[in-house]
Amino acid sequence: MFKEWREGLSEKAIEFAREKHSGQKRKSGEEYITHPQAVQQIMREEWKIKDEALLAAAALHDVPEDTGVTLEDVEKKFGKEVRDLVDGVTAMTLDEDTERKGARAAYADERVLMLKLADRLHNMRTLQAMPVDKAKRKAQETLKVYVPMAEAVGMWRVKSELEDLSFQYVNPEEYERFKEIVEGDGRLDAEFLRNITSTIEQIARVANIDVKVAVEKSGLWRLERIAVKQGLTSPDGKMDLSRINDFVSVRATVSDKAGWDGAYTLLGRVHAHFGAAVDMERFDDFGPGNVRPNGYSALQTTVETLRGAVEIAVVPKTAERFNDWGLVMGLQENGPVVLPQHDKVKYIFTPDGDVRWLPQGATGWDLAYQLFPGLGASAVGMIVEGRGEPMSMVLPNAASVYVIAEGVRTEPRPGAEDFGNSTTRRLIEMQRELARRRLAAVEGEEKVDAWLAERHLPDLDWLADKGLLPVLQGLGVADVQMLCLRVGSGLSPGLLDELGSALEKAGINSASLGVSALRVKGEDKPGILAAMSALIGQQGGNVEKLLSISDKKTRTFKVTAIISGLGEEGEEAIEKFLEEQGLKGTI
Repeated sequence: MFKEWREGLSEKAIEFAREKHSGQKRKSGEEYITHPQAVQQIMREEWKIKDEALLAAAALHDVPEDTGVTLEDVEKKFGKEVRDLVDGVTAMTLDEDTERKGARAAYADERVLMLKLADRLHNMRTLQAMPVDKAKRKAQETLKVYVPMAEAVGMWRVKSELEDLSFQYVNPEEYERFKEIVEGDGRLDAEFLRNITSTIEQIARVANIDVKVAVEKSGLWRLERIAVKQGLTSPDGKMDLSRINDFVSVRATVSDKAGWDGAYTLLGRVHAHFGAAVDMERFDDFGPGNVRPNGYSALQTTVETLRGAVEIAVVPKTAERFNDWGLVMGLQENGPVVLPQHDKVKYIFTPDGDVRWLPQGATGWDLAYQLFPGLGASAVGMIVEGRGEPMSMVLPNAASVYVIAEGVRTEPRPGAEDFGNSTTRRLIEMQRELARRRLAAVEGEEKVDAWLAERHLPDLDWLADKGLLPVLQGLGVADVQMLCLRVGSGLSPGLLDELGSALEKAGINSASLGVSALRVKGEDKPGILAAMSALIGQQGGNVEKLLSISDKKTRTFKVTAIISGLGEEGEEAIEKFLEEQGLKGTI
């Protein structure tokens, strides 16, 4: 009897809501019941949710606010579960005056988040009925609060739709301009896409792997944000989006029987087929044990085509369903919202009123790195609900958190990675690797410069304009920065010997260049630089390039100069001057 009553709960709720909202109108002039009815339909028909209590709450979510019905009335007629869901939604006002009650209700039952998203999604779909200024405020709020909410619970499709709906109202002119640019991109051509999808299907067929290949197009708002971040936008409308690899994402979904083993096998075959066209620097392994905080998992690789970069993602069927629907997937199965690849989410408030969604076990480090990796590197502590706390603290739900940064650092203090999730640890390791590379490059530059000085050759930048780059590239070194990195890291111990031979073969030496390379450092004395400059002029020299650095604390200076027209006598005169002044230098 109870089961039969529960199965009809959502229909009873919509009829009850129709009665209570009778006579009320929306801004569009429609009967108000069309809104709760549409929210329920989004959840039932689009999201395929079968949870009767949640569907009933969708129908009733505005009843306590807009009618004389109380939450106690809702509980008497539809049960405590429905009452708690309705209470969570009505209390969940996400702004600077957020009620902690609503926050904790949402955390206790993630279905509240889904109901709130469905409510906002329908409101955004019908936003044209609102005045322009109010519609813009709603769109901005959606981008600030509801888009991160959808991402946190893994609802990628909802996130993308909310972004693009908001884009139309936040900046309608830019929306139309960007839409035209995107629609003209050659990677959206049907024949081009069919060639790629059929190629992957053939690769899978030969490997005897069951696969379904589809194409996902990235949302306009997301693409526009990437274009702005990468400096691709221009007022004249000309824009090169070819480097954005997930402009289109080719999704190769293998059967659950093939599983992750089949996914890795297919990925290997795809890499072998496309060969040098694969950009391994943009390969991401979000496989088992390394999923994103919101539960997303896939093997993502990038192929460079004549029309631009294209992302190919390989993923098992069930994992891809979760990628599309997130926590909704659990309700589609009419079961509890418990999925092994997803941590329960919570939200945190930043000082400027932003809402950030994080996994349940997230610490201060996770928040700092989500806000901005540079903040994570400089963080020394945080203020949680007005109290000072270490960054290692697991953040409580609905807390106000301020991260304290000290100075400007490129990587965090040692041990930070012990208190972060997989994404945070990955970002920290990237920072540490970049720091190692920077240090190696600096050390390498010093070693290369000393090597050049021994051969009386100018500095690297000057040589780069005089034929050095082709010589380097012949040795498999892209540029002077890569040369310094490889020398400084010690990974290519014989590289400078090879470079010496290659330079001689190319005819690049101190005699052929016709210039003198002066490198000098020492105690900074009054008039020393002026005296040196005067001597160079007296000897018929012309300074083509000059770099002078003085350090007031140590009272030392360093000069690097490229001088033409000196001759042997001029070089000898300068060497004698350096010796008399007690300066260390070569020319």
